[in-house]
This record gives sequence, structure tokens and C-alpha cells, in this order.
Amino acid sequence: MPKIDTDVSAHHHYDAHQLPGDGSTPASHVAASLPKILTTQPELPHQQNTETASARYHEQFGLPSFDDHVFVIFGYGSILWKQNFEFDAEYETYIKGYKRVFYQGSRDHRGVPDKPGRVVTLLPSEDKEQRVYGKAYQLPADPEKLNKIFQALDVREGGYDRVQLTLFNAHPTTGNLTTTPILPASMPKSFKTESSTQYVPPPRQNSSDVEAGDAEEVLDIFSHPNAPAVQPRKNVVCLCYIATEQNEGYVGEASMEAMAEEILSCAGVSGSNREYLFFLADCLRAMGATDPHVFELDAVAKRILRGRGAEFAAGAKRVATMA
Repeated sequence: MPKIDTDVSAHHHYDAHQLPGDGSTPASHVAASLPKILTTQPELPHQQNTETASARYHEQFGLPSFDDHVFVIFGYGSILWKQNFEFDAEYETYIKGYKRVFYQGSRDHRGVPDKPGRVVTLLPSEDKEQRVYGKAYQLPADPEKLNKIFQALDVREGGYDRVQLTLFNAHPTTGNLTTTPILPASMPKSFKTESSTQYVPPPRQNSSDVEAGDAEEVLDIFSHPNAPAVQPRKNVVCLCYIATEQNEGYVGEASMEAMAEEILSCAGVSGSNREYLFFLADCLRAMGATDPHVFELDAVAKRILRGRGAEFAAGAKRVATMA
């Protein structure tokens, strides 16, 4: 069983979006070295071992009992459009205290060993209120299915760490207080509805947007409108796969222009790197979420492409004139 590491400060984070069978770490390698588990909350009590198959399943992953817990996976990259695992429900949600950045290298899925692409990872933010929006996927309660899902995820995220996180509802309602859909950070801190003078606070984007009246609630999958119709209340374990700055694939920070040029020139077995960037930006827009880093990189890459198109058109015109 992997050792549970509760010292989160010693780790930064891994990209969580490798696909099994697409050039990721072989299952045999993963079985030999399963990822460590980090917790940002007190360690969950492990249930007493039994002779059931489900007990043996959860032990091999270093997780609490599959019988007594509900498991949720937080997706913030390619999982948003390519889950490749069964789930019972999905919820628009966010985590706090992290930032999503294109600092993780991809030497297989969106690049090659000598020309790695860039994919997102999560790093701790200096702003403890900073939000990263994504989706939470509630996994089936069946221990057999959970066993297969975690086997596949550990292959897909081979070499990465599982982190336990607190998830917040992206569209909360607290008492009679209502909130708008997720708004751009440039939206004023407060505004009036067209039909009344009711105060409607916008969702919190970063510390500069925070007001005392902002509604915020931890995601409750048992009362959420998207929740399965019938499910017993159990302890909920919210997990996320992340990459650290110390992992060998980490490529680090660069200017927006430099990162955009890299992304536009790279491709791997899962497709072009630009597709990854554009799909991620589109998924966040479809949710109504905002992410300045992702959206700026998306805009810079598209501006470069437009410039190349204009240059190509001008060159073709010159060739036609010479002919």
C-alpha cells in the first residue's frame, strides 16, 4: 500500500490528464509503484479489513473502504471533455488556493520526447481564495467498477499524486440568497438585477473580487440537483490527480508568446497540443467559468495563427503576381 503523505507543502502538482493506452505508463509499471496519496484534510480513517473483494480492492489503492465511501474525481484539464471512465453524476465545481497553469510537459499525448507539448497542472496559489473551476465526477458505488476505474486512472495518471481536496458548488444557493452564473473577473463586485433591487453577488474569482456577502458552499452531492435519484448517505472522498514541480516532465513558466508558439508546434498520440488548449478554453466558456491564464494563452495562440494566415495569403498573392 502506498505511504500516505500528509505534508502537502513538500509537494507541488502533476498534470492530471494522461490517457490509458495512449503512450502513458504501462500498467505493470504502475502496479509496481502506485502514486502516493496526499491529503489537504485530516487523514480519513481506514475501515477494518474484511474478507470481501471490495476490502481487498480499496487496500491496493491506499483508499478508504469502497463499501462505506462515495468517491468523486475533480477534473480540470482533458478530463473535462474526455473522461474515459464511468460516472453516475457530474457537478460544476471549483477548488480554492490553486492556480491552473500550462507548465507541465507532455512527451507522449500532446508532444514527443524531444519536443514536449504543454498541458495544465495545478500549483499552490499565493491567493488562498483563488478558484480553479472544473467538474466533479461521482464514481459508481459498485466496488467492482471502482476497482476497474482506479486501475485505469492510475495507469492514465501514472507517476502522479492523488490529492484529497474540498470541492465547492459553482452555483450555490444559501437560504434566500441567489447567485449569478460564473462571471468574468472584470464584472463589478456587485450589481442589481433588472427586475428588482435584490443584491446579487458575483462568484469569487480572486482576492480582489471578494466581498463579505459572497455566497459560498461546499459541494453536497446528496442534495445537488444533479445527484442520482436514490443513494445512501456516505462519507465523500474528493480526489484529484496533480503533478509536482519536481517531476521530470515539468517544463515551468515562460512568456505567453513562447508558450503559445510551443503549443502550436507540438502534437502527440492524443492529438495536437493546440487542440488541447482550444478544447480546454471552450469547456470553461461552456461552463460560464473564467480562467485568465488559460484564456490569455488561448487568445495569444489564435492571434499568432491569424498572423500566419495573413502572411500566407500575402505570400501566395506575391507568387501569383510573379507568375
